[in-house]
Amino acid sequence: MSRLGTRLRTLKTAGGIAGLTITAIVAATVPGVALTNASWSSTEWVHGSVGTENCATATNFSTRGAGKLIGGTLLGANLDSLASLNGVTVTNGASGISVTPVTATSLGSDAYANPLDVSALGAINLSLGSLLQLPLGTDVGVVNQYGQAHRSGSSTGASGVVNNSGGIALTSTIPSASVPTFATLDLDSVLGDLGLGGVAGLADLNLTLGAVASSAQLDGCNALWTKDIYSNLQRKYLIAGLTTNVTSPLVGNLVSTVNSTTTALTNTVTGIAGNAGVINGVTTTVTGLLGNVLSTVGVGAPTATVSAAVNFGALTTLLNTPIADPGNIVRIDLANGTIAINTAALFDSVNGLNNQKPNTQLLINQQVLDNLKAAITSALAAYVTSVTSAIDAALAAITVNLNVTVPLSLLGSGALTISATNVSLASLLAGTAPLTTDLTCSLGLVCPVLEGTVNGLLTSVVSTLASAIEVPLGTTISGLVNPTVANLVTTLNSTTGGIESLLSSVLQNLFGPTALLSLVVNAQNAPNPALAGHPLPTWAGSLPGPSTTPYSTGQYDVSAIQLVVAGGAVTLDLARSSIGTNVLTP
Repeated sequence: MSRLGTRLRTLKTAGGIAGLTITAIVAATVPGVALTNASWSSTEWVHGSVGTENCATATNFSTRGAGKLIGGTLLGANLDSLASLNGVTVTNGASGISVTPVTATSLGSDAYANPLDVSALGAINLSLGSLLQLPLGTDVGVVNQYGQAHRSGSSTGASGVVNNSGGIALTSTIPSASVPTFATLDLDSVLGDLGLGGVAGLADLNLTLGAVASSAQLDGCNALWTKDIYSNLQRKYLIAGLTTNVTSPLVGNLVSTVNSTTTALTNTVTGIAGNAGVINGVTTTVTGLLGNVLSTVGVGAPTATVSAAVNFGALTTLLNTPIADPGNIVRIDLANGTIAINTAALFDSVNGLNNQKPNTQLLINQQVLDNLKAAITSALAAYVTSVTSAIDAALAAITVNLNVTVPLSLLGSGALTISATNVSLASLLAGTAPLTTDLTCSLGLVCPVLEGTVNGLLTSVVSTLASAIEVPLGTTISGLVNPTVANLVTTLNSTTGGIESLLSSVLQNLFGPTALLSLVVNAQNAPNPALAGHPLPTWAGSLPGPSTTPYSTGQYDVSAIQLVVAGGAVTLDLARSSIGTNVLTP
């Protein structure tokens, strides 16, 4: 029997397999370590300090757990050095528990929390200006930073919307549009300060993130015995949404175009009262129709008044109502001139930014751009249709007042009055607006006879009179307003096309293959296995890996999201959790 076999049999007889000394455990479990006779000595069996412990009762590890909500650099500001943004780090070893900061709250069971100080965030916001705005309200939930470290070899780190046991407190379902904002990064200001200039066609550009959270857990003892760190390592994250917000004068152009059109239409409609062509058309029609029928009663030259009014109240309401596509990818706030793109849902319509592989980079490829264009086209086409429908409805409901007075000399100073009060343009065009006629006579007792005669003559032409006056009048009014509406549709289609091009360009420049931003979700060091095309976070290379003497798991972090601008001038880590290195100590 080999010397190694003899010693293993001796150990099992003496105290069970769990009695392996630290040197034996390391040699037997760390990948890549060769089992050689030279690595064992009989004195270690006698003087080893590990004793006969197992993972259920182990107390011979030095462990670490940490959580930090916000870190990185922002235009020269080192966010990691700001005391107000301190996370929490818990280490537990032979000399006891050490906690940073010392003001962290003990939760029992070797766990500590350092919730984000809302009052301190106010000062941070002031110092960072508009570049980065952090939450001051309480509607983002329990914004916490958590660390736990046990001598048994297990440790936990958590940050973000997590509870006092380190568990993520966000729902895993895709959030609604009402998810509270966690942080806002003013990209327009950042790019300007970096000398990269703004984005053409934009007045402002920013990213808003919903609530974020991450957690990391490691059972270092089981990792040692099973020779598999990753099966004993759990890293989780959740992101409640990412929105790209664009403020562009093009949106204002939509509203101003509609407003100027409604002003022009209103002026055209109200101007009918003084439109000689309209009035002459009415009087000529009446003269031509009644001249032959009523010639026996002495028809004089008629006079007419026409007035009209239009109400665009429904359209005004429409212009103050945000528009969106059916999938809620794009939301355009017409009143404020802003466009919100649900970038998370655009990236993955099912999961958003959640359930992604380690170090998934948000890239806007052609398929995503096509989805964006389809969403924008749908939203803007629906908007144009709604606007034109509202205008058509308002025009159809134009109220018209008509009054025609026809002197009748045989009735003395009497006259025939033809009137229509508050009738709609639609009824005029259909020839169905109610017309009323009224006769006046100044010849005393003769009047009833004469009036009866005139009314008899009118009976045969009243229906003809209605259509002869109304349809031409309605057609004339329509002819005055229709060209303006047609021009509006042309202008709106041109403006909406500009918005589509702008948004496609913005997203491609921000998140494209050669983009200004690198945005990585589920950022991890040493993912197993490493994924091609999934860039490691900027801090991955600085973390210690596993070692064998003494046995050390290495450190494993996860950040819910990491954003890098312009190759590193701005680096933001949000909801970063860390565990390890967990070390087996003599």
